[in-house]
Amino acid sequence: MPRVARQKSESAVYHIMMRGNNRQKIFNSIKDKDRITEIIHEKVIIDEALLHAYCIMDNHLHLVIREGIAPISHTMKRIGTSYASYYNKKHERIGHVFQDRFKSEVIESEKRLLAAVRYVHRNPVKAGISNLNSYKWSSYKKYLNVSFAKKPGIKEILHISSKDPHQAIKAFVKFHEENTEDNFIDVKELSAEEAKAMIDNHLKKAGIGKSKLKNKENKKLLKDLVIKLENQSDLSLREIAVMIEVNRETVRKLVSKEPSQ
Repeated sequence: MPRVARQKSESAVYHIMMRGNNRQKIFNSIKDKDRITEIIHEKVIIDEALLHAYCIMDNHLHLVIREGIAPISHTMKRIGTSYASYYNKKHERIGHVFQDRFKSEVIESEKRLLAAVRYVHRNPVKAGISNLNSYKWSSYKKYLNVSFAKKPGIKEILHISSKDPHQAIKAFVKFHEENTEDNFIDVKELSAEEAKAMIDNHLKKAGIGKSKLKNKENKKLLKDLVIKLENQSDLSLREIAVMIEVNRETVRKLVSKEPSQ
């Protein structure tokens, strides 16, 4: 089945997520996390991209990055290939380290950019493993250091609030402490059984059966359901089509109209 084309950002800014193959923990140690952080900075510099935010978790990572002289896919390939070489050599193994291609979504406004940076930084908080100030493998603490305020990737974010670095940092901290329900791409945790339960729940709330999903008046419900399944599970488009009993091409078209995952 052909892949859905990745959406091109007009602003050249993307939120990106890369995950360990088969949900494996690929950043197991301090050394692993330090190495992937080094690689990200190295490759970003080579491609003259701007790194606005990053966070390294045990089995996945998040980036907010502005595309440089090379396409974003090229920069991410550099990062993935370099880390895979390190990881495979360390563990005396061969094969894929990351699961499929990286996932991305476009960031087209300052408001969305700030929200994406916050979402990335709050990943350890969301996972219940650390608070913002204690987590070492994210860019959050760099924003609190005035000496980093002139770094291009950080400066651009801080200047959205204020040109004065001290005022900007204060606003940045306050913004990160706000309660939020920001919605961005993340790891997909729904199992097939949980996906089926979600489908049943959606249909029950709508008061219809699967056969009614094909009806014109239920087009929005079908679209919302397909997008949720594609975003929150590891089901293929073929599996989603079978599960909700619609044509695979219909599912593909619905997903292709959304920001590429």
